[in-house]
Amino acid sequence: QGQGTFAAPPPPVEAGALRHLAARITPNEVMEARLALEPEFAARAAERATEADVRVLERLARATLEAPALVHYEAADDLFHYRIAQMAGNPLFLSFFEAIREVRRQASWSDHRVRALAEEDMARFGGQHAKLLDAIREKLSAVARRAMQEHLADVLATMQRQPKP
Repeated sequence: QGQGTFAAPPPPVEAGALRHLAARITPNEVMEARLALEPEFAARAAERATEADVRVLERLARATLEAPALVHYEAADDLFHYRIAQMAGNPLFLSFFEAIREVRRQASWSDHRVRALAEEDMARFGGQHAKLLDAIREKLSAVARRAMQEHLADVLATMQRQPKP
């Protein structure tokens, strides 16, 4: 509410094929994949982002900082990361990200993060999104890569210190 309307990205075409993978993958394995891929997406987004891309990313980053509840944060966070993968400008990158999103959505542990996040975690992650946005806006690909790496490492550490589902 008060943050505008954000359309959800489309589900990946191979959603059915990912069901088997989602049943046997762990949150740590998902984060390992994200840590390998998303810093590069951020670097490419910094190189390729248009002014219009940055304006959308600004709204999404602000939405993660101003989210009135966890469900709003989760939606804005998902779209923020999706938009970065999209801004990287490589359809294969976006396909990889969509597969990761779908595995997370289908996995039996997918609501663990929602139960595990505290308000201070959301605020910290929102600040990290702002730092990442700044690097993309300024077209600093190495800084964007490092900011995404640090952000995802913090997400992983937060998930690991929280109680298991």
